[in-house]
Amino acid sequence: MSEAYMEQFDIKEIFEQNSRQRILMGTPKQSPGEAVVINRFYKDQTFDDSLYSLLKRALKNIIHIESTQNELILVTSYPEGAPLSKLIDSPRLMPSDRLRLAELYLDQVSAYEVLPPAIQGLLIDLSQFVVQDTGLEPKELIVLDRSFDDAMESRAVSKKLSGAIGLILKPDETAYEEFESDGIRNLMAGLSVGAISTLAAARGTFAGLMASSERMGGTNNPPSSRVSSTPGSDPTTAGETAAAAGIGAAAGIGAAAGVAATSAAAGKNATDAGLGAGAGLGADAGLGTGTGLRPDAGSNVNGDTRAIELDNLFVTEEPAKRSSQPKKKPVKKRQFKWLAWILLIAVAALVLFGLFNILTGLFTRKAPVARFETMEDNGTYHFINKSTVSGSDNKLTQISWRIDKDGTELLSSDEFDLTVSFKNGGKYKITLLVKDRYRWSNAYSQVVEHSLPEGEVPLAPGEELGVLTGSDDPLSGIEASNISSNISYDNKAARTGTSSLKLDMTTSDQAQITLDNLAVNRSTALSFWMKSSTTDRIVLTVFGYDDNGLKFTKKMTLMPKSTSNWEMVTLQSNYDDITSMKLQFSSPGTIVWLDNFELAAYK
Repeated sequence: MSEAYMEQFDIKEIFEQNSRQRILMGTPKQSPGEAVVINRFYKDQTFDDSLYSLLKRALKNIIHIESTQNELILVTSYPEGAPLSKLIDSPRLMPSDRLRLAELYLDQVSAYEVLPPAIQGLLIDLSQFVVQDTGLEPKELIVLDRSFDDAMESRAVSKKLSGAIGLILKPDETAYEEFESDGIRNLMAGLSVGAISTLAAARGTFAGLMASSERMGGTNNPPSSRVSSTPGSDPTTAGETAAAAGIGAAAGIGAAAGVAATSAAAGKNATDAGLGAGAGLGADAGLGTGTGLRPDAGSNVNGDTRAIELDNLFVTEEPAKRSSQPKKKPVKKRQFKWLAWILLIAVAALVLFGLFNILTGLFTRKAPVARFETMEDNGTYHFINKSTVSGSDNKLTQISWRIDKDGTELLSSDEFDLTVSFKNGGKYKITLLVKDRYRWSNAYSQVVEHSLPEGEVPLAPGEELGVLTGSDDPLSGIEASNISSNISYDNKAARTGTSSLKLDMTTSDQAQITLDNLAVNRSTALSFWMKSSTTDRIVLTVFGYDDNGLKFTKKMTLMPKSTSNWEMVTLQSNYDDITSMKLQFSSPGTIVWLDNFELAAYK
């Protein structure tokens, strides 16, 4: 397989491997001292070519991205720094610092608006951010562990965002006016119930609240945390005040966390004491100039300030031209206060509406109910799905059938209805589970007792799946054609006979074989045994043909449990009169052995 990333990066180690991805750590060949993350996603309904452009547009650290037949490969830089969680746990962070951190955080995560909610949920986690001299930097490390939910909705992302903002601000642990007058709790409540349902909306609402506070109150800083810039201020007092703000070396975070001063102590210049430009989160990070706190709205080191109204809501400040005559402060408009109140009332109304919908759904929406009817026709059993869901806006999203005999699973299927026939007599337990948009149902089971027609010989014990033993031909007499050049007989590896089919994909992407003169219908299954040289994912694509041409295409993902055991694979057709099947295996770098092919009715 031609992979452009292999030409640009050296692989150092495997960071993570699961059924959906392989994450590698490496370095660029041009810059061996830098670390990169090579994320190889196996293509599925979430990670496909349509996600390619979205990732390229949204991610900040992206270095390289490519799409192959089976994988989406993403290479990102890996920023180093102190975790954001370490900074926000500092008890000496002032409210204005926390507000600024929240603003920087929302600026970063709003870029992920274009991505699916499931990926947004991963990237907005606080563990994804580190603190550097330039501010907050995202890791953008996408790990698809068991907690990853493809079906995550925007409401769940908003709720997670609310929790992250709460951890940054910690409004319930303090009594600062900033968290009351700015409507921060209303913002988080709106996110938690889905009234504010997008990352961009959260960022815009927060920016509006910050601007509203500056407009009505002049600044968000308590008087005790400000450092005056007017003539006559005592620099010693200013330095002590900055040190007391709690983000200096005494805050316990240190220079490595990006929140320490580079030099000096209380009593010196304010720039050296708290969050100065030489400190980790100084002017470049947006956390202030000398003390790490926001300067007063009425003063600016570059001159007077001029208030500009945007749509009667957002306020910005820009330096005015110097003049020999002092500028008069703009008169606050009474109208703006009314607009601020209207905004807060609207947010509260949305919160109440969201809470009402959630409570109504919790008390009235029931779990889906799994049910099916059984019909028998000349030894063939039809299981008709009659499951129901609660709510007109709800529907079934997943189906899971299972057939057991004597505690052994014989078949599993995700078909809506199920049709089978049995070779052996006995009691078979059929179990159905269904899932709607919200939750799984309880299991519903029926027991079918099947009797063989008079004169029919049952299979011997231990041959419930009808696998022939001792056969020298791994295909068991099934005719084959269109065999790729990397398939051969292997006399050194066989399950029961003397040889097996060897599919060598160490130098090619795939191998294929066509089985001819079949008689496949809905009540039959093609089975074979497989062994692999690795536990890497194997993609099997099945092409079914009837007399008129291609009838169906079905893709399966096979995950070998080990490299020493043979595992059985069963292929089921949803159509009748299938005369041939082309099996296309894809697992670059892997050798696969096949044996004991059989075409038989369900048992």
